[in-house]
Amino acid sequence: MNIAILANRPPDPAAKGDQIDLYHKLNSLLGEGHQIHLILVSFKAIKYSHPNPLLSVETIRLSFFGVFLFLFQNIFNKRIPFQVALFFSRSAQRVLSQKLMDISPDCIFINGSRLGLLALGNSYPLLTNFIDSLSLNFHRRALIEKNLFLKFFLKVEERRLFLYENYLAKNSIASWFVSNVDKKFLKLNSAFITPVGVDKVSSRTNLIRESNTIIFTGNMNYRPNLDAVYFFIENIWPLIKKGLPSVKFLIVGRMPPSSLSKYVKRHPSVYVLGEVVSLSEYLNKASVAVAPMVSGSGMQLKILESMRCGTPIVCTRLGIGDIQADRLSSIFIADTPGKFAESVISLLTNHDLWSTISNYNINYIHKHHSRAYINQLFLKQFSSINI
Repeated sequence: MNIAILANRPPDPAAKGDQIDLYHKLNSLLGEGHQIHLILVSFKAIKYSHPNPLLSVETIRLSFFGVFLFLFQNIFNKRIPFQVALFFSRSAQRVLSQKLMDISPDCIFINGSRLGLLALGNSYPLLTNFIDSLSLNFHRRALIEKNLFLKFFLKVEERRLFLYENYLAKNSIASWFVSNVDKKFLKLNSAFITPVGVDKVSSRTNLIRESNTIIFTGNMNYRPNLDAVYFFIENIWPLIKKGLPSVKFLIVGRMPPSSLSKYVKRHPSVYVLGEVVSLSEYLNKASVAVAPMVSGSGMQLKILESMRCGTPIVCTRLGIGDIQADRLSSIFIADTPGKFAESVISLLTNHDLWSTISNYNINYIHKHHSRAYINQLFLKQFSSINI
């Protein structure tokens, strides 16, 4: 099959969630012998190479003027979200239409809903990999926002995104989400659910855990991750510190803002490590992982990464999302600061409980979220589509 893939970031197995997801879906399709034309839409030139001769890569450059003009013209258009307008211009749409005429693909695979507007209106069948729901993300952010102006903006954007995502789904012959929670929020009757997959830990021999070490992982330029860290430090950390004075908290993830580094200086035993060479190395050393999410959408990769390393995790109900593990014996769910702190302390002080959960999580990930299993699930779903 001849497939055009539209994305705003290049595939990357070690970058952001949409890039990781695209990397594995792209390689799964190439492995089946499909001809892939990867079209990257960006304000800057993107260099991406791949050894497979079945893959070609092109870039469509967005102009700031073109995007600003479209944004200005549609500022009061209730069906054009700002999140979408920022990745659209008339000139880019014309360039894409010409490229599609040259390629003549059997279908267009859109990675992330933001680029959907560029592809709508073409005669080629659309497949949309939503990954998660942007409107759900904005809905949850609006709930916790204290600034009244920003809260109003988030609610307006949420409504626009909800209408847009539904329209895009209805005009696609197939859609994908990583979580059923996002699909239900959009009130969609049909869409594929392809959960997040994780790679197998290469070795677990000679592991030495650091006692009383709590870890949070994630890209720190992603607002929901910052919300989670600030919520944890302000509301939960003092309770844990009171019960276990020797405990320390590590924040691991690329691109932490300088404001976060300044903020943690006021809190003893809290460390911002930024990007590290091996995330697994730090997860394997930590005693407990936390995901105190108060905003965001989709399926939290940080939870699955912790589980595959055998590091017990405590998270909020919002953080757990659609992960189907036995929540009575694998994941501590706590939605209040007191309950959250109590759960963390229990795992840090009860070795038998820690070991039971650690072993369960490793087996669960191997069975339900291994990369091989998820890739095969996606290919099965893709092959069932009548194009």
